[in-house]
Amino acid sequence: MKKFKLLSLGVLTIAGIHFFNKYISEKSLVQNNSFTDFEYKWSYGSIRYSKQGNGAPVLLIHDLTAGSSSYEWKFIASSLEKKHTVYTLDLLGCGNSDKPVFTYTNFLFVQLLKDFVTLSMIPVISLPLGPPVKLHLCMHSHQIVQQKR
Repeated sequence: MKKFKLLSLGVLTIAGIHFFNKYISEKSLVQNNSFTDFEYKWSYGSIRYSKQGNGAPVLLIHDLTAGSSSYEWKFIASSLEKKHTVYTLDLLGCGNSDKPVFTYTNFLFVQLLKDFVTLSMIPVISLPLGPPVKLHLCMHSHQIVQQKR
């Protein structure tokens, strides 16, 4: 009888954790959906992004930590949109973009950014853990990166 109670308690605990995680996951996606209005079909998956304002284009890249998304830029983008066309995107595997199962590398993100930016000269602004991606983009795609002195 004691084993049955322990087993029941364990199953109920696991079920509770499962439903709590599902609830958190659903709530986080609802919050981000209103910010990433557009979709870019890339060769490795669908990339969600937002475009706001008018003027010189600026691309904002979010951090690469767990749970990062373009939503981190929401308030900064709203102030930049007064003078710029502001692009914020959810990198592959982050936010509302597709999350394919493979190894994510800086080079993969560089290819994504290179394809997203194409031939436009868009200044790139990144959060603290974004510079490795920004540096690779500058090194491997110098023809699309605008240099400021």
